[in-house]
Amino acid sequence: MNIYNRSVKYSRIFRNDALDAFKDEVEEDFTNLNGEIDTLEGDIAFVDNKVDQPKTVLDFVDTSGVTNGATGTGKLYKKTGSQGLYWLPDATTSEINLVPQTGYYTFPVWAEDNGSLGSDDFDFGFGSSDNPGSGNGVVLAVDCELFAMSLNIDNSSPNMSVRAVKNTDNTNTTYQINTTDRTTFKTFTTPWEFSAGDVINFYAVLGGSSGGNRVCAWFRVPIEGLKGESGQDGERGPTGTPGDFVNVGNYQVATNYNINDVVRYSSITGSGSYVCIQNTSGQVPIDQLYWQPVALDGSVGPTGAGSTIQVYKDDATYDLSTTTLNLKSFELQNTTPGIVDITHFYPKVCKLRTNDTSNVNTSSATDVIWDTIDILDSIYSVTGTNTQIQVSTTGLYEIFGSVVYTGAVSRASVITKVSINGVAQPGEGRQGYLRDNGGHISASSDITNIFNLSQNDLISITVQEDAASGTVTPIAGQSLFIVKQLKPF
Repeated sequence: MNIYNRSVKYSRIFRNDALDAFKDEVEEDFTNLNGEIDTLEGDIAFVDNKVDQPKTVLDFVDTSGVTNGATGTGKLYKKTGSQGLYWLPDATTSEINLVPQTGYYTFPVWAEDNGSLGSDDFDFGFGSSDNPGSGNGVVLAVDCELFAMSLNIDNSSPNMSVRAVKNTDNTNTTYQINTTDRTTFKTFTTPWEFSAGDVINFYAVLGGSSGGNRVCAWFRVPIEGLKGESGQDGERGPTGTPGDFVNVGNYQVATNYNINDVVRYSSITGSGSYVCIQNTSGQVPIDQLYWQPVALDGSVGPTGAGSTIQVYKDDATYDLSTTTLNLKSFELQNTTPGIVDITHFYPKVCKLRTNDTSNVNTSSATDVIWDTIDILDSIYSVTGTNTQIQVSTTGLYEIFGSVVYTGAVSRASVITKVSINGVAQPGEGRQGYLRDNGGHISASSDITNIFNLSQNDLISITVQEDAASGTVTPIAGQSLFIVKQLKPF
């Protein structure tokens, strides 16, 4: 064999080996590709299956006599006489439906009681027959809301009440489910908010079932998360461009106006505000080819009947045409329809003093004698043995009494009070104190108060000892009794 034949022989061998290797690589690639296609088809089938599922929360009902469907979408049911949940086709009519919770993920927390359910007790266990007790239960891992509860029991004629418990709070009667049927469901108008770390438990308010009791709390979590607090207001935007209208004031006859000028125009035929709709050369605003009304004046109301103003001051009538009055200190009194009286008011005052030397340090309350009149307006009179002031007008009065006294008593103090119609009133003066041993032989005791007095009420100032006994007399002309009318009624 020559060199040429050998090269042809070996080149064929090398070519066959390369083709075999390439074939093996292609077959391996096809195998991997088929596997990826199978996986992708499974994912698509899974997604299709999820798309076909109901978009609401699972229905949970008690039914019997139904059979499992072979294919198609369906719902979960509690089947009579059996434990657990069964999948049944959509053709089965459900008895109870949860309200669709659009925008939320939902999840249940359920518990059961295998024995007789007692009242006022934590009888529901989570996966066992143990009673968890107050403060125990299932710890929630996320912020969520309790929006519904369902209850299923085995007895044919139950009467039960079960309440949701948040941590240790078993008093919230809003989130409670009651039943006289074997199966019931309740959606709450306002969901109960739970925070991550809170505990959910169940409290049997009213028992009545001998066994086989299941309760479920339905929670929801917003898909977009709970709404946060409102953010701060943004910065104020720039001022917008001025509007088209331009207010140019009252209409002027000699002025030509441009489009969008707004004027104020008054005339017998029409008064109001007008906008110019085409440039003018002397046209008045009531010319509809050049002007359009923006706002017209309303109709003129009827002429009033007028009224009479009578002005009085100290019983003297003033003529408004010749007299200037400062009304700051006047009152308005509607005495007669159509007549307004503007009557000046000034306080009416009574002021008395005493030169009497009767003892004011008496063991019982005694009226002070006032024998000197300084001021006595017409509504007052001094009565009795100069001990009382009588008022002739009902009104609000301020009363002041001050007794300035002296005496050779080791320790003396005088109490002063206001008495109305012989009855001592709340409030008293106890400021004064004299001590003859220390050379302090004079003092005073004052009282001020305000009263609503009726016509003919009698007012007096009383004195009485507050310390050691002994003779204490007023200092001549220094003690005062003042009554001032603040407001007549």
